[in-house]
Amino acid sequence: MADKFVKTTGNDSNSGDDLANAYLTVQKALDNVGSGDTVFIDDGTYTQNLSIGTACTVQSLNNDATLVTLTSSANGKTITLAVAAGTIIQDLTVNYTNSAAATRGAILSTTTGVETATVRRCITTTTAYGLMIGNNAVIDRCKVTGSGTSGHNWGILCYA
Repeated sequence: MADKFVKTTGNDSNSGDDLANAYLTVQKALDNVGSGDTVFIDDGTYTQNLSIGTACTVQSLNNDATLVTLTSSANGKTITLAVAAGTIIQDLTVNYTNSAAATRGAILSTTTGVETATVRRCITTTTAYGLMIGNNAVIDRCKVTGSGTSGHNWGILCYA
């Protein structure tokens, strides 16, 4: 497989192979990216809940977290790391604004024992968890903010 591109004016019927043929949704790119490849997201706001099942890099096309915003479309997780080992998320703003509860938030790993994800230069705003990932993860220059009131308003939760 190869790197994939996403933009707000894209189409999920496209190949996603370059910006001119970009996908509309980030999930479509994640479903078609190979291990070690990169999903480049063009400037804009994308409202969807995402599941990353392949060790890849997900990042802003322009390397600026303030230009790309991923917002949850429903309760759950904005980004679910189903495969954390080797996954890199960088230069994105990730919001979760739905109801706070356990297992809900901005960037969460569902895989215990696979704890080597990297989250770099991201901004999270959440009413629940900001980052919930394994204890060997790399969290590099991230800003985590929140306003939850239900007891599930944790900025960064690292588990063994």
